[in-house]
Amino acid sequence: MQCFGPTNAAHLHFDERQTRENAACYYGMVSLMDHHVGRILDALEEMGEAENTIVVFTSDHGEFLGDHGLWWKELYPYEEGLRVPLLVRWPGHVPAARQCEGLQGLIDLAPTWLSLAGMDPVREFQGVDQSAVWLGETDAVRQGIVVEDRPHDATFNQRIYITERYKLVAYDNPEWGELYDMREDPHQVRNLWKDPEQADLRFRLLQALLTEEMNRNAPYRGEYPKDARHS
Repeated sequence: MQCFGPTNAAHLHFDERQTRENAACYYGMVSLMDHHVGRILDALEEMGEAENTIVVFTSDHGEFLGDHGLWWKELYPYEEGLRVPLLVRWPGHVPAARQCEGLQGLIDLAPTWLSLAGMDPVREFQGVDQSAVWLGETDAVRQGIVVEDRPHDATFNQRIYITERYKLVAYDNPEWGELYDMREDPHQVRNLWKDPEQADLRFRLLQALLTEEMNRNAPYRGEYPKDARHS
C-alpha cells in the first residue's frame, strides 16, 4: 500500500484503487493515534492523576480525502479542512459525553487553560476563554470566529468569517468573495456572494469580520505611546 503526501491540498486524478488505499492509510493513522492516546489516559488513571489533568485532543487542520476534488490539507474554506476534533477530558469537572455546537478555535486554547488553572489571562492573547463552555455552564461564548490563510505560494490572501449559520470568505482582491448558508447548503455548492438578495447579509458579515480584525489590539487600546499617535 502506498501512502500519498504529505503536501498541500492538490487536485489529483486518483482511480478507485488509489482512492481506497489513500483513505485506508489515513484511517490507519487515526486508529494508531487513538491507541496511543488511550495509553496516555490509562497511565493518568494508574498514577491517580486523571482528576488533576486536563486532556485536550485536537488538530491543526482537517484532511481532504477527495472532497471537492482535493487531497491532503490546506485551508480552503471547506468544512473538511477547517473543522478539527476538540475532545476535552477532566473527570469531575468537564461533563462526560457532552457535545457542544458552540464555535471554538485553536486560538482559544491558551486563555481557556489559564482560566481553568486559576491564572490571569495574558492580554496579548487574542483568543476567548472557553472555560464556561467546557464546564457545561453555557453552550457558546462566541458569535463568530475568523480563520485566516496566507497560502505558501502567495497567490491570494483570505479571511474566513464563520457564524453559527453562515460562512463568508473575503479575499485581498475585492472582486472575489464567497458566502454560504451552511444550514441550507452544507456542502458549499451555492455561492451567494453576488446574490442581490443577500447584499445586506454580506455587508453585515463583512462588518463583523472587520470588527474582529480590529479588536485584535483591543487589550492595548489607549495604551500606545503618545509619540506613536497621530497629532
